Amino acid sequence: MEIQARQRLLAMSISKAVAEDRVVSYTTPLVEHIVKVLAVDSPSREHWIEEIQNFLKKIFSAASNVKTKSGLLSDKFLIEHWESIAELVAQDCESELNLASLQRGYGVGLLSIPSNLESRLKALTSTFYELVVQVHQRKTTDRQAARDFSKILFDSLGDE
Repeated sequence: MEIQARQRLLAMSISKAVAEDRVVSYTTPLVEHIVKVLAVDSPSREHWIEEIQNFLKKIFSAASNVKTKSGLLSDKFLIEHWESIAELVAQDCESELNLASLQRGYGVGLLSIPSNLESRLKALTSTFYELVVQVHQRKTTDRQAARDFSKILFDSLGDE
């Protein structure tokens, strides 16, 4: 019976290349939404947080359902991917602040960016990876992992 269940899961899995493409394709919108939440004062903030959770859910789902021996994308890929997200968020926050300062007279409000943003985001790498593993092992759902990681993310940056 366990063999049949494993075969059904494998039939529903996606190839490594497709999984990597999906994870990478969610990077830009994920980064954009994190930057908006961190840098811009807006009534759309709650919507952006929901979008962040949706992108994380898709990433956790794709990364934990792969046709490989382990059933996961490699730890190296996932760790490097989260670290590149951390770098992009830090760079884009600075760019967003520069742009918003030019638009100050147009109703764009700024928030203060947490200090050591990139290193604080990179400190979450192992948590990100552990949640992918938990989703794969069915200890949590991709939706719950996304909510948990989103909360951890903003708590670690001093944001509620």
